[in-house]
Amino acid sequence: MGKIAILKTEIDTDPLARGYVGMTNLQIADDMNLVNRDTEGGTVGMLTYLLKNRSRTNTGTDTVATSIYGRLQSVAESVVGDNPFGASGNSISMEHIHTAKMLIALITSPQVSTMDFVNVEVVIMLDLMGGGAGNAKVMKPADIVAIKALSENQQSRGQELGVGIIREGDVEGAKA
Repeated sequence: MGKIAILKTEIDTDPLARGYVGMTNLQIADDMNLVNRDTEGGTVGMLTYLLKNRSRTNTGTDTVATSIYGRLQSVAESVVGDNPFGASGNSISMEHIHTAKMLIALITSPQVSTMDFVNVEVVIMLDLMGGGAGNAKVMKPADIVAIKALSENQQSRGQELGVGIIREGDVEGAKA
């Protein structure tokens, strides 16, 4: 299906209820070019951050497994109830263990290419590895924020539809 046919279907059906009926051709084009649609994030940004910072310490006072990667390994090798980081950590739950193992698999797997970092469950998984009550405290909250920001992508509706940039003339042609 060509660009005009795709746009015609989009404008006629308005599947996301964007309100195309009440817009001018230019307004529709502008709306479809806004970068406001969530898309699956690539793991490249997240993995690059983790790999570049795997030796970064979580706190200055830790004496065991102070790197992000080392702390993930410590959590993965723990048993429920362990506190591998002493005063700077929390008791480890089965959820922490499984999440740490999953992140290690992501860091080391050449097969993983994309992951939906907008997905609520993935965000929860990353948060479990952060600081705060009940979390594993593998990474600082700033690390979690950085990983999420590197991994979340947005696109325009035109990009999402596979037609790229929409011009006023494209909309006019689709309405003809």
